[in-house]
Order: sequence, then C-alpha cells, then structure tokens
Amino acid sequence: MRIMKLHFAPSWSSNTYVLGEENEPALLIDPGSNEDNKLQNYLEKHHQGKLEGILLTHGHIDHIWGLASLASKAPIFLSALEAPYLTKPKLNLSYEILGEYFEYEDSNLVLLEDQDEISFGKVSFKVLETPFHTKGSVCYYFPKESALFSGDTLFHLSVGRCDLPGSEERKMEDSLAKLKTLPANTTVYPGHGENTTLQKEFLYNPFLR
Repeated sequence: MRIMKLHFAPSWSSNTYVLGEENEPALLIDPGSNEDNKLQNYLEKHHQGKLEGILLTHGHIDHIWGLASLASKAPIFLSALEAPYLTKPKLNLSYEILGEYFEYEDSNLVLLEDQDEISFGKVSFKVLETPFHTKGSVCYYFPKESALFSGDTLFHLSVGRCDLPGSEERKMEDSLAKLKTLPANTTVYPGHGENTTLQKEFLYNPFLR
C-alpha cells in the first residue's frame, strides 16, 4: 500500500496522509488543510477524487480543517469521545489557531472504540485509544504494513501536549503503554514532524523508556 505524506499551508505543518495506489480509491488520515482546495485537487489527480474513508486521530483544527474542502462524502472515522470536537470550536481550538470558529456537521460518522478492527478490501487496521492529548485521541495500526498513524500521541522523540482544553495528562502513561505492545519494527507516521520507528522511540524517547 502506498503511503503519501502531504503538507499544505497554513504554518502549523500538520501531516496529512493518503493511503492507496494510484487511480484507486484512497483512505485519508487527518485532513488538516483547507487552503485553495489543494487537498481535493490532489485526490482528483491521483485517486479520481474517490475516498473510501477519512480517519481522524483527533479533533483539533489542524487535523480536521480540510474536511470542509472535500467533495467526497466518504464516512468519517473517529473516536466516539472525539465527535464533539467537530462542532465545538472551544474544543477544536479553531478560534485560538485560526481566529475564526470552525464547526463541521456530518451525519456520516463512524464512531470508534478501542480495539475496533476495520477493513477496506485488502487493507485493515486496528484502533488504539490513546487519550491524553485529547479525550478521544486514537492511533491507527496497520499490521500488514507495519505502520502506526499516531496523530499527536507520539512524535519523533516526543509526545503530544497535555495542557490543552480536553487534555488528560493522567492518562498518558497508560496510553503510551499500549504502543509498547506493538512490534519494534513498526514505522510511526506522526501528526507533525518526521517519521520514526517504535524501535527508535523505545530506545531514545524519554516518554517511552
């Protein structure tokens, strides 16, 4: 499975991931940008504009803003605990970051729970609830691809903030412990910054040692 990492403005540099082969329907993870329809244009060029699903690791504006620019009505997957972030600007931090209120209403939500397993054709993934950055933060683990999409739970040599509205620092240790059960050769695709591996994080990340 091809994994493409996309960067669009604005300056928060969140990572958007498109999973799927050229000209085939794609999975989209964390559509953070709404600039000039660049994300939609990319999908039209490389995937005929077709999406099988949109996966949200959490509901902060730098991971959901692009929802408004997508033509596809693909189902949106997110934690049941995270659904209020789509419609509550105080939770999604849109005013603090954008200077405007962002609310996204969609009836095509698929509400996830810990350990859910979802399949799209030959591609399957597992949901890992990892609350602390937000109450409903999740990671998506693709075992066949040895890939973990960690959102703002785990970064290269760091972890997400837990001083924001809805954060729960007391749950950090238990959330990170789930990641320690995954194979060390797993590639980590974080919500910000460069890719890493769990092996590297187990060795050098002070929050996982």
